[in-house]
Amino acid sequence: MAILVTGASGFIGRHLIRALLESGPGPVIATAKTLPQPKLPVKFLPVDLRDPSSVKSLIREIRPSQIYHLAGYSSSANSFCEPGISLLENVSIAINLLGAVSALKSPCRTLLLSTVQVYGDTPGGLSENCEPSPANPYAASKLMMEEAANFYYRNRRLDLVLARPGNQIGPGQSPDYVASGFARALAEIEAGKRPARIEAGNLDAARDFLDVRDAAKGCLLLMAQGKSGETYHLSSGNKVQVRELLDRLIELSTVKRSCLKIIISGSRFRPEPKKGRDICIRKIRALGFLPEIPLGNSLRDTLNYWRDRISSASGPGSIELNPAGPEDH
Repeated sequence: MAILVTGASGFIGRHLIRALLESGPGPVIATAKTLPQPKLPVKFLPVDLRDPSSVKSLIREIRPSQIYHLAGYSSSANSFCEPGISLLENVSIAINLLGAVSALKSPCRTLLLSTVQVYGDTPGGLSENCEPSPANPYAASKLMMEEAANFYYRNRRLDLVLARPGNQIGPGQSPDYVASGFARALAEIEAGKRPARIEAGNLDAARDFLDVRDAAKGCLLLMAQGKSGETYHLSSGNKVQVRELLDRLIELSTVKRSCLKIIISGSRFRPEPKKGRDICIRKIRALGFLPEIPLGNSLRDTLNYWRDRISSASGPGSIELNPAGPEDH
C-alpha cells in the first residue's frame, strides 16, 4: 500500500520524503503545487487539493495506507492580509482529504500537521491540554482544521493523529524565516553580493527551534506510535533568543562583527508572546522522540546551504534558489 505525502515540495515535506525513502516502508506518492528541485525519486502528482473531486479521484486511485498531510496555507504574516484565503484553504483541503479517506474500504492512517501558534499569547508553559487562543488567521485556520479532523475521528472512526510543530530550522528553508534569512544575508555578504548590513526584527524574541530533519523523524514516529485521536507537540522543548541565532551565525561566517551593521526594522516585527513559549514535549518524548541535531549544526548547515546556492549562481540578481516554505499544496 502506498504512502501519500501532501505538500511534499514544502520545507518539511522535502525532508520527510527523504526520511521515508531512507526508512523504506513502502512506495511514496506525493502531491505538490510546484515540483521540487532537485527532483526527488518519488512519484509527484499535480493535484489541486482544493478541488473535492480531484482529491476523491486521487485517494480512490492510490488507496494509501498512510497519509502525511502537510499541504495548505502556511504564512502567518500574510494571513493578516488574506484571512479568508488562509481559513478556506486549510479547512477545505483537510475536509476534502478526510472525506475521501472516509470512503475507503481499506484502513488508512493520517498524520495532520497543525501549529503551536494555535495557543496565541497563552502565558506560561504549554502542554497539549492548554486552551487554544489563536492570534492570527493562519493559526485560526489550523485550529479549525484540527476541529474538522476531530469530527472525522469521532464520527467516521478515522485513524488520525495531530501534530503541533513549533519553528523548524535547517537547510533548504525559505529566507522569509528568521534563521534562513540571516544565513542568506551573511552568505551574500561573504560573497560580496550585498553590503555588510542585515535587517532584523525583534532580536529579544524567544522561540523554540527544531531541526527540520529531527521534525521529519518525529513525523515518522507519530505515524508509527502516536495514539489515534491524540495531539502531540513536535518541538525541541528549548527556547532560544533570535539574538543568539544571529550571533552564532555571525561566528560561523567569515563576516567580521565590527564591520557588520544590524538595522532593527519595525516592519519585521510580528505578533508573538513577549516571553516566548515553553513548549512541553513530554508526550512525544514518551514515544521515544529525542532531538538529535544540535542548534549549532542546524545553523552551520543552513549557512552552508546558502553558500552553495550563491556560489553556483552566475552573478548578482540571478540566483534561482527555489527554497521551500514549511508547507505547500
